[in-house]
Amino acid sequence: MLLAQTNFQNQVNAAGGLLFLIVGGYLTWDLTRSQEIPACSARLGIPTQMSFQKADGKVLTPAEFQARVGLSERGVIEKTVVRRVIGDKPLVLDIALGGPSSNDTGAAFAWSLPGVAKAHSVCLAYNVFVPADFAFGDGGTLPGLFGQASGKTGDDVPNGVSAALTWNDQGAIAVMVRYLGLATPVEAFQPIRLNTNATLPRGRWVQIEQEAVLNAPAKADGIARLWVDGKLVLENPAMSWRKHENVGWFGTLADVSYLPPINPIDRKPVTLQLTPPQMSWK
Repeated sequence: MLLAQTNFQNQVNAAGGLLFLIVGGYLTWDLTRSQEIPACSARLGIPTQMSFQKADGKVLTPAEFQARVGLSERGVIEKTVVRRVIGDKPLVLDIALGGPSSNDTGAAFAWSLPGVAKAHSVCLAYNVFVPADFAFGDGGTLPGLFGQASGKTGDDVPNGVSAALTWNDQGAIAVMVRYLGLATPVEAFQPIRLNTNATLPRGRWVQIEQEAVLNAPAKADGIARLWVDGKLVLENPAMSWRKHENVGWFGTLADVSYLPPINPIDRKPVTLQLTPPQMSWK
């Protein structure tokens, strides 16, 4: 009889322990979920928005837009048009992708903001529209952040870094980090692909927010984060954005391009739409 009571008590204790683990695990999960980091545009101050229009309110022509972004552009006149539309996104930039030539890959331009150079954390936010029938092809790129040096860094040290959004042939989103300005390739500074658990939606507007926190020179304590439609899909707290203290954030590198599908039947001109990029920093 005593043995039976002991076994019963052990079962009760075991059940209680299991219940404790379940409840404790749920509370931990719920606490983690409730403390998910808010998107960066809500935390890094008032954003600065790139202008797609002139002082009189008229939209920029392709030539005017090219003059505004400077010499570091590709395909702006041939592939972009600023349009005024009806709705909650009054100005959009149409970017033509695809075409008869293998070089018809899209357009690229840089948006530099002087005040960003002293920032420790930066945030890029924009919306992109991908047509519902868009074929992802062999992958492509969307706007991302970039940094560069304000002084010399040395021949074997990168003088800049870029972090572009990419998609693959299935639409899976990643951030591709590339180190810039090396005279010859260095094994320690090969491109880094930061994968996410998100895919690029088609047929609707998608909100993108990218945050980058500088690392101490030569230490891997920087941060990369990405939100898609307000959901955190990437957080890497061990980034080495730079090796030299002269490298800092500089602005947005807007490269919107892709590798068309291999099958010629699937190759057709398509237009992606982009709202004016916004940047905030601290």
